[in-house]
Amino acid sequence: MADKHHPSARILLIANTFPPIHGGSAVVYGGLCEHLPSGSIHVLTASRRHTDRQEIRGHQAHDASTGYPVDRMDYLRPPSLPPSGSIWESLRRLLWIDLPLNIRILLKVLHMIRKHRLNVVCVGELVSHGWLAPALKRLTSCRIIMYIHGEEVTTHTSGRLSGDRRASYLASADAVVAVSSFTAQALQQMLRVPAEKIRLIPNGVDTRRFHPAEPDTEFLAREGLSGCRFVLTVARLVERKGIDMAIQAMSIVKQSIADVKLVIVGEGPHRTALEARIEQLGLQHAVRLTGSRSFEDVLKLFQGCELFLMPNRTLPDGDTEGFGLVFREANACGKAVIGGAAGGAVDAIAHGQSGYLVDGTRPEDIAARVIELLCDAPLRTRMEATGLALARAGSTAAVAQQFLHLCEALVAGADSPTP
Repeated sequence: MADKHHPSARILLIANTFPPIHGGSAVVYGGLCEHLPSGSIHVLTASRRHTDRQEIRGHQAHDASTGYPVDRMDYLRPPSLPPSGSIWESLRRLLWIDLPLNIRILLKVLHMIRKHRLNVVCVGELVSHGWLAPALKRLTSCRIIMYIHGEEVTTHTSGRLSGDRRASYLASADAVVAVSSFTAQALQQMLRVPAEKIRLIPNGVDTRRFHPAEPDTEFLAREGLSGCRFVLTVARLVERKGIDMAIQAMSIVKQSIADVKLVIVGEGPHRTALEARIEQLGLQHAVRLTGSRSFEDVLKLFQGCELFLMPNRTLPDGDTEGFGLVFREANACGKAVIGGAAGGAVDAIAHGQSGYLVDGTRPEDIAARVIELLCDAPLRTRMEATGLALARAGSTAAVAQQFLHLCEALVAGADSPTP
């Protein structure tokens, strides 16, 4: 964390997803905190995953090693439960689970604001914690920022406690951060957020952690990838990531390039369906699902692959990629990328320069671009160089400075953030 005495902005970040969890918004928020001045940021997050109620592995060691204070509650979201079978069960959950948890969260936030004399609150999850914006506007003098990634705007949502009140939550905020131009446009068109309230701060890459290097041959040998050309996917195994289409595309690629493999890193609810698809296509020796891996392993896979592939797509319910930070992480490791022409990925990938955007619903289009980059080494090298330059220009340090300037402007009483 950078050093600075008596910062004018004293910020509370509220985020259910935070390191040591890796991926998505956790990476974004962790990067912000690491690069903000000393004394300017406090974090409130969870110690347990709401999805399975398990303690987040390694959170104590992580929190002890940071240069900023991290407070944790057991949960910041109600633990996941099976669908309610009746209105009475929904009412019971509302009264005995949702409301008590939200009261505890509000009391904890108010305590932290008073104790640390905080003057900016950044709410990191619109759907789960957006209700804090109007509550804190009434109860405190803090300036309120909502940090928006994209899918929470485009996906239909409802809730036992608040239903779909996203527009009213955003109206209570003093500023709304959008991580991509796609997200900024969705905020204006779908939730009626005024353009002057939106600040575009694209996600950045920690280029100290993600960087090019020669392939680790010993590691690749242990992984069964020695001397092998492989395409890499790193993603949660959910439908919008397009991994099913990547697997189908590989069946086409193999007809032209027999020795290539697809390595897929990640876990998620679609794993069983993906395993069945691999077997159905006879790709057991060409496609590997590795499950979750350590950061160190993921970095070595980035550095050892030929190119990165995640043909994301927008689902019928609007679920889509808000930005696609993983594309920039691959770029930072010196790799060309292929992603879907959907959601915020169009901001993360400079089409024809750092990689290609494809129709994530058409395996033949995906396969054509994979074959092109695998067969055209000079083209791939040019894209690798351009992608690396883009990643370095949009580092997490630069993103943190933009965020800090926004917070300081709000504290200073600026009428609105500079677009």
